[in-house]
Amino acid sequence: MPPALHELLLSLDDPKAWEAPLDFDRDAGLRRVKVLSDSVRETLKLHFTLDEQVQDASFFADLWTERPGQRAVGLRFSSFGMMVLGFTDNVRALTSQSFPPELLTLLREHNYIALHPEQVDHPYDGINSHLRGWADTTWFQRYFDYL
Repeated sequence: MPPALHELLLSLDDPKAWEAPLDFDRDAGLRRVKVLSDSVRETLKLHFTLDEQVQDASFFADLWTERPGQRAVGLRFSSFGMMVLGFTDNVRALTSQSFPPELLTLLREHNYIALHPEQVDHPYDGINSHLRGWADTTWFQRYFDYL
């Protein structure tokens, strides 16, 4: 893992909170996700489906789209910081194919930090002692998975 990414992940970690930092505003996060989805639809002509019914997780929403004849594209939004995990087909595969460069540009324009699953598929070494006690915990689980 590149040192700059590791520093970012550590900086967003919380020693006690599992699912979200105490100051996390879920409603504001969902509004930002919906604005991004509208922007993607207008700019790239991709229609995302929103799943905001997320519980017991370190993320709060998923967007995904099926593209006929192409791989599905998904975005998973962490409850920590403005991190978004981009994936193709299946987030649990922990791999991704190339994303349209225009999608990455839009994510940056909306102030998201875009990551791919393989970037966070590394052992968790953060400050939350409860998570450190789990066997084989990864940074993916810390910020982008059900707990």
